[in-house]
Amino acid sequence: GDVVLVEFFDYACGFCRSSNPVVDRLLAEDPRLKVVWRELPVLGPDSEQAAIASLDAAEKGQFHRFHEALFAKGRPT
Repeated sequence: GDVVLVEFFDYACGFCRSSNPVVDRLLAEDPRLKVVWRELPVLGPDSEQAAIASLDAAEKGQFHRFHEALFAKGRPT
């Protein structure tokens, strides 16, 4: 991409969850946009577990699917 957006996020963060559709829209509008997602699990043990699961999903090629599903469910427990 000609522009790189790095997003640090925590699955337990409501602001991160609310920005997710905006990032999806930006990706749809600009095919040359590259997004780099970085887990920043600072809101407790549930955040840490969600980040570990996210990295595992990424290793299996399922990051985006997992990312969308977990944010859709709300705060991880």
